[in-house]
Amino acid sequence: VGAAHSPQNVEIMTVIHEQVKKRFADWIEKKVKIRPDEEMFFSAEARRKTDFKAVDSFIRAIQQGELRDKFLKSPAIQIFLGKPHVSDRWGLARVKELIALSQGRIIKVDENSPTLHETFLGEDKRLVGRVFFVPNLNTEEADVIFQGADLGNMWSLLETEASATGYMKWLTNAVPVLVSRTGGPLEHVRDGENGMFIKDYERVQRGAKQFSAPSPDGLIGKLVEMAEIYERSKNHAVDDRWDTPWHRMMWAALQTTPEVDIERTLERYFNELWSPAYRAKRKVKEVLAKNIQPDQILASDEFRDLLSAALRQRDGEKPSLAKILGAYLVTKSPPELLDLFRPISEMTLEEAREEFGEENIPRVMALTGMAAPSLLDNGIQHWNENVFEGFAQVRGILRSGKLAFHNSDHDSVL
Repeated sequence: VGAAHSPQNVEIMTVIHEQVKKRFADWIEKKVKIRPDEEMFFSAEARRKTDFKAVDSFIRAIQQGELRDKFLKSPAIQIFLGKPHVSDRWGLARVKELIALSQGRIIKVDENSPTLHETFLGEDKRLVGRVFFVPNLNTEEADVIFQGADLGNMWSLLETEASATGYMKWLTNAVPVLVSRTGGPLEHVRDGENGMFIKDYERVQRGAKQFSAPSPDGLIGKLVEMAEIYERSKNHAVDDRWDTPWHRMMWAALQTTPEVDIERTLERYFNELWSPAYRAKRKVKEVLAKNIQPDQILASDEFRDLLSAALRQRDGEKPSLAKILGAYLVTKSPPELLDLFRPISEMTLEEAREEFGEENIPRVMALTGMAAPSLLDNGIQHWNENVFEGFAQVRGILRSGKLAFHNSDHDSVL
């Protein structure tokens, strides 16, 4: 496809898409023995089935009669691809529910049951040919999927998605996307231009915790909206369809390609994340070297005990910045860190300025926030409101320890 936004180039893009959509329909028919209607809107979700990839938002929508009717009255076909990990009972349960929907059966599967017990909720044969589930997903067949759909989907919990690459694959193939407002899409998706964000969310239970997932109504509403834009645009005459809302969205998706290019991504990662983190870590080591003997650092258990004792306010002793940094480097246990950082959180701003210096206040807050985020709610939040607000936006991730205590992320955190 040429670079200029012109009738000729959009027509080339459209013809290519029609060809690969037919190939996708052929592939689905071969896999599941039912052929999706190529005149309808192919919406695809191709991801591993696990609890932070919120496929259950769609399932719960179809379990509700009103939302099911809304979906079935639209021109959309929903195609699911992928599989769960063999030990992921949540994912295995959702796959059983999706397979049932593709057969016109509506069930609820209990992932906590040893046998993944099914509860039959009803039957609606209109779902056959409108919901598909194709097991597995592999690199050899990925091009068929990521090129052939009309819409790509990334539905995720707001608190747990990082930068899923699936939505990028759709965009680079001129496929608009419907995504949760989180993670990587915030950088690449322009709402209403190359895709849409789901706007409405609700709290859902995952184990002992609650998270924000797309609401069934919010998901179906946006899915149907995009299907209707597609349908209206498809019915335009061939000679003027290049400038319809849907074809403009396809074109805008294609233009996102340079933004998700791997070389650009690696360059940004090196310059904006890895290199500054590396320099910061070297600086931390320099500070430690001036204040703590190397043999103490090498004996990490002994050193940790030493720091633990020093950081407890005994006889009026206050922790130094070097000891705080040392404790963070050698201590990975959240309960221990909470104990180590509690004396800091109890300081007044004046005490902190005297102990650490004005320029180090944000650093001490940042270290405290990463190591023991719950302590930010103490008086420390008033040291610097901007730093506190910044941590408030990611406190859910920090509170779970996902950043601070994941070994592969430790250098980047520092």
